[in-house]
Amino acid sequence: MKKGMTLLLILFLFSFASNVLAAETKKNSHLSTNNVEKQFDSNKEFKGLELIIKFNSWITDNERQLILSSASLEEKSFYKGFSLAKAASKDAFKIAADRLVKDTKIEFVEPNYTIKASYTPKDSFYPKQWYLNKLNNQQAWDATKGSKKITVAVIDGGMQTNHPEFKGRILSPFNAVTESESIKTDVHGTHVAGIIAAANDNKGTVGIAPNVQIMPINIFSGDGADAYDESVGIMYAVDHGANIINMSYNSLEYTYTEEYAIDYAASRGVVLVAAAGNDGNNAPNYPAAYDSVISVTAVDQKDRLANFSNYGTSIDISAPGVNIYSTVPASHYRSMDGTSMAAPMVSGVAALILSKNPLLTPEDVKHILTSTAKDLGAKGLDERFGYGRIDAGNALQNTPAPLSNMKVDTNSFNIDGNRRNNISISIYKGSSVSITVENAKRKTVKTLVSNKKWNGGNLSAPWDGTDDQNHLVPEGTYSFVVKAKNNKEIVSKAKKIKVSHEKTASLTLKSSSSDHFSPARKKKGTASFRLTKKAKINAKIIDNNGKTVKTLLSKKQFAAGSYSLTWDGKDKGKKEVKDGTYQLVVSIADIYSRIKPASLRMVVDTKAPSSKKEKLSSTNLQMNGKNQITSTLELPEDAAVTAYIQTDKGSSRKKLTNKKPAKAGKTTFRWNGKNDKNDFVEEGNYYYYYEIFDKAGNSIRKKGASFIVQDWQKPSLILNNVNYDKTSGELLIPYTASKSGIIHVELSKDKKTVNMLEKETSAGSQTITWNGKDKDGNTAEDGKYEIKMTMIDSYHQSITKTAIVAVGSTPITLEAPATVQYNSEYVAEKAAEVFYKLSKDADVTIKIFDTYSNLVKTIQDHALVHGGVNSFSWDGKDNDGYWGMDNSFTYEITADAGTEKQTLKGSITTEKPAWLKKEQLTNVPSNNGEQESKGIDLHITTESDMTLKWDVYDDENNLITNQKYNLTKGLFTAYYEKPSPSKEYHYKLTYTDALGNQYMNKYDE
Repeated sequence: MKKGMTLLLILFLFSFASNVLAAETKKNSHLSTNNVEKQFDSNKEFKGLELIIKFNSWITDNERQLILSSASLEEKSFYKGFSLAKAASKDAFKIAADRLVKDTKIEFVEPNYTIKASYTPKDSFYPKQWYLNKLNNQQAWDATKGSKKITVAVIDGGMQTNHPEFKGRILSPFNAVTESESIKTDVHGTHVAGIIAAANDNKGTVGIAPNVQIMPINIFSGDGADAYDESVGIMYAVDHGANIINMSYNSLEYTYTEEYAIDYAASRGVVLVAAAGNDGNNAPNYPAAYDSVISVTAVDQKDRLANFSNYGTSIDISAPGVNIYSTVPASHYRSMDGTSMAAPMVSGVAALILSKNPLLTPEDVKHILTSTAKDLGAKGLDERFGYGRIDAGNALQNTPAPLSNMKVDTNSFNIDGNRRNNISISIYKGSSVSITVENAKRKTVKTLVSNKKWNGGNLSAPWDGTDDQNHLVPEGTYSFVVKAKNNKEIVSKAKKIKVSHEKTASLTLKSSSSDHFSPARKKKGTASFRLTKKAKINAKIIDNNGKTVKTLLSKKQFAAGSYSLTWDGKDKGKKEVKDGTYQLVVSIADIYSRIKPASLRMVVDTKAPSSKKEKLSSTNLQMNGKNQITSTLELPEDAAVTAYIQTDKGSSRKKLTNKKPAKAGKTTFRWNGKNDKNDFVEEGNYYYYYEIFDKAGNSIRKKGASFIVQDWQKPSLILNNVNYDKTSGELLIPYTASKSGIIHVELSKDKKTVNMLEKETSAGSQTITWNGKDKDGNTAEDGKYEIKMTMIDSYHQSITKTAIVAVGSTPITLEAPATVQYNSEYVAEKAAEVFYKLSKDADVTIKIFDTYSNLVKTIQDHALVHGGVNSFSWDGKDNDGYWGMDNSFTYEITADAGTEKQTLKGSITTEKPAWLKKEQLTNVPSNNGEQESKGIDLHITTESDMTLKWDVYDDENNLITNQKYNLTKGLFTAYYEKPSPSKEYHYKLTYTDALGNQYMNKYDE
């Protein structure tokens, strides 16, 4: 996506989904030949007769060469599905483009646009490195001077790679022009690299991040570069491990090839930084104008915008760019001006941030940079400085550590198989975490946590002293090792402990969930025992008389560790034993052992469970969201119960519990009338339905007593003011009812009843008819009448709403919202739309003003508008066709009906409207753990009635569901159950008032 509001001409937009560059860089374009002439306009700057052609991934090399040959094109280069081809003449160039755009084997074609560097040379006597103090770099270096694990790719015109400032820190150089590792020496690129990472060696200059590595990538040939070489350079940097890409160049021309490469980098977690350009205007420049790129303007020593610096809606941040002293070829130094110098300042601070915490995402890095910047110009985000001038010290101070507060219960761990030593550590969000135990030779002996997706906070894990084979480890020195990784980097932290053993063997016997079992259900009784030393073990089953039923082990030797025992419920003669209680006895087979035998109860149970009776709290559920009907089930033994609510036809509406443990005695279940989707069920007869499981796994099913469900939700009404022209016949008074019932309408004037109306109503949008006469049949006089509408449901619950009906020649009235939403992301099409209501025909004038009451745009002047609901839209431009520079405007509507005139004003703003008092979305944790949510709770408070459209999208922006709600003044609550607790979704809330004005907000889990 491109930042800003202007879309430059795009050559041949095609459906684009390359398997070569992975699914996350897919594009959705449309095949078009309409703008071929515009793209080949001689005023546009593109390189010679070269075309960039993206072939479908399934095209073979031979097929590609055949296509190029048939179009009379010579292939100069091919990289990751992109072909750079040259035509022999201008005519052949145009003919080839016309032909290739129609070929279904090709995804897109465009000219090879040119790119320029964004700098101005300065003499070396200007003040040297004044910007380091300005950016508080000394404070930042207290945290880190950069890590060699972090690499900044400088995509530029090459550099002096053997400059003493970069000794030992040049990684994977690449010349995209010659497709080789040979990098030419260049003034601009050397200067940019020095700003980022010149060495801290008390010689020459020092970079923002003096310890990070530089990946120099040349895309320039002479003073110019082109889109093909640029895109190859970006993709090369990504594929060779760059964490940050600095782009101190710009072009006015948008190219699909460039955007593809930018998206390729962004989708793989690379931080992208670009210069805004040096033309002193607000036209979008690329690549800085893309959403995923941090766009940088230049300021001088007094934090003033440099006179050469571009500005505009795509700007994110500013940095020093005047009199910047840095490295140049021949191992020298000099000063330069330009946004080319400002961009590497930002790249350098970003490198320090990632050096401190390499688990941060590009969005995290951008947030830290912008939220810690010194605010300049207009408060908050503005078009000249973005969020302000970078502050390295403040940024590093607000960069969270990836791993912190690592603790263990004890550094001297005496193991016996039962004791636990807990490790805990705070880990940054969004990483994949593993916790292992390593021996002195750094070999992993136990994995405690494996690739666990972590959303931040404290993580703990216990270790019992065993290895992955469940054996006690030998005595010695061990380490808890924590590793956290994202899709690019890994960080780790270790804590050493000493492990010792108990001196004498001991045995521990533990029960499991299967100590009750039913041989009839092919289940076995299971138990486990743990040894702290090597020993011989006896194990047997005895009955209540102490008689041995079966011998399971006889002097069998075991090493230290944990083991399992099972009994199939049969005696030594292989016959099934009777139901009853038995004992598993395990002992160490050593006549000198002082360890007492350990025993465990084993219960054999082949009988199905039972329940004594069920008691309902009522035979009637008056369903309103608060009332509940409870069922008390009495059980003669401990069991697990799954409970449902079913209709009298046997259809399930709600699963209340899933094998809920229940003690012998009374267990209570509750239901509020809602189904599994959290909607109220229909009226009718229902009953509780149970599945009861005993400890041995035997089960029964039980149907409860029937009860009646009635809809006692309080009715709601929406009723608005209406105008009535008596010459039009009958008046249809519109209203919206939440449920069925009886509608009573009292029409009154001056507190005297004029007429009474009544009808049966259904839920939804309805009307009731008034013939314009009083109760005596006389035509109603002109004037204002009160509508008092009362709805009564079948349970005699009622709600009353009032409104005004204007009859006959009423004074002109205007109704319009106090606030409408300003959409600055789409001002090229529609910045705002306002729906307003006129009581009758009038000449209407509409104007837009800025925050200083200056006229921005006249939308219409004394244009005839008919009575009723009307609307106007504003494209965000002033009367001269320029974009508005504020985030807040005022609209003014004046309606002139000759003898009457009325004026209304409203705000066009990005701020939350006053009527939206509260909008809160809360994750409801699932039963699978705190890191998953099963649904979303909505809590919304409004000061007026309106509708809410709720849209849910998955992570690929596919619409999952949409729902509509009628909101009345006050608190509204709802619950949305997610299709999958393990997935994250995006939510869009669109509010619409009675006139049609909309306010939209988005949320992302």
